[in-house]
Amino acid sequence: MWIISLIIIIPLYIVIMNAFKTPAEAGMFSMRLPRNPQWSNFAVAIKRGRLGTGMLNSLMISSLTAVGANLLSAMMAVVFVRRPTRLHNFLFRYVFLGMVIVTAYVTTVQTLVDLHFFGSYFGIIMIYIGRGIP
Repeated sequence: MWIISLIIIIPLYIVIMNAFKTPAEAGMFSMRLPRNPQWSNFAVAIKRGRLGTGMLNSLMISSLTAVGANLLSAMMAVVFVRRPTRLHNFLFRYVFLGMVIVTAYVTTVQTLVDLHFFGSYFGIIMIYIGRGIP
């Protein structure tokens, strides 16, 4: 078991140590500690990688997805419980099948392209809400 742990820990250690090294030191790809830790590497990575924008996008998408999925699920649950008709039983089973059957992502992406939602916040939020409905 400890061998499996080393397979994960050693590369992780190398990546973390290389993050503190200069480009010349990191190019040697050794397991040694950096001579002079370069904290500025993180500022460069945050600025060039636009991590702030990515974090805000993730926050917006995940929060709107959670609100939308919970709101829609709660509304469906009220209808399914309070109106036990044949139609509502069918709709409940249809929603349940959506959780069980794997989504065909190719057709989903093509639908987003056809509706001109591909690459938009609205498109990804709708996908996540659809996948997040219990």
